[in-house]
Amino acid sequence: MENENALNVQATTQETNDSKPMLLSTQSKEYLKETQRWMKFISIVSFVGIGLMLIGGLCFMFSSSFFGSTLKYLGELETQYPFPAMDFTFVSLGLTYVILAVLYFFPVKYLYCQAVSLKEALLNNDETKLEEAVANNKSFWKFCGILTFICLIFCAIFMLIGIVICIIAVAAI
Repeated sequence: MENENALNVQATTQETNDSKPMLLSTQSKEYLKETQRWMKFISIVSFVGIGLMLIGGLCFMFSSSFFGSTLKYLGELETQYPFPAMDFTFVSLGLTYVILAVLYFFPVKYLYCQAVSLKEALLNNDETKLEEAVANNKSFWKFCGILTFICLIFCAIFMLIGIVICIIAVAAI
């Protein structure tokens, strides 16, 4: 019974805290303005990096046919095609760059949207824009967290595969 009352008091206190508006001090607004500028700068530089990754990936993919045909021509002069796996290497490397650029786009988009919304919120004292900025912040970190979790799973899988290969190799000796 006492625990039940304690929970009710705590819930009531929590509701009271949520219902009163949170005010930002002038110093907090200055920190957010500075943070917003850095977020926007980093997101713009990241968009440029994504563009370069896409261009590089496409160049790798399309250059495989150029290098492959050139090496094949040279190979005919020297009786055989010297690097038959070259096409696959260039295409897979290019495809990897394109996939990474697409994955990198989403957190950068969230970061940019957060910077824009935060700037508008601070300029106009707009709570809706501030809420939008916080929602983009949440999406940014959620995406990064999910991607980190996926990477950790892949690392664990590759470690297990490596251990199995080592055990097989030692058993074969």
